[in-house]
Amino acid sequence: MAEMDTCPRVVVFACNWEGYRGLEELGRARLGVGVQVRVVRLPCLARLHPGLILKAFQAGAEGVLALGCSPDRCHFGVGGEHAQALTRQASELLHLLGIAPTRLAVDSVPEGSATACAERIASFARGLTDGRRA
Repeated sequence: MAEMDTCPRVVVFACNWEGYRGLEELGRARLGVGVQVRVVRLPCLARLHPGLILKAFQAGAEGVLALGCSPDRCHFGVGGEHAQALTRQASELLHLLGIAPTRLAVDSVPEGSATACAERIASFARGLTDGRRA
């Protein structure tokens, strides 16, 4: 229980395709990432908007990670580009609110790989815990 208290709380917005598939595979493989993850499934990262990100931080998330398809594999063609533009916009808002913009990231999960998904989440969480120490 004490270990979970020290794990960063991360909200993952996952696209319905490779992002969520990676999380499902991660669960099936029972790969631990050492992070308290709450998943919000979206049809595409193009549906993500700054209000959802700010709400996640308001609800206590230490970090927000958007996981989607590789840019060349987006089922709707614009999810990755939209998510990158949204991240820039949301980062400016976070900066104004005194929240480090590094607590928000967008990444992709190639072909829904469990290993890649675990690496993305663990790497993001390491950045959050390093930020705690700084």
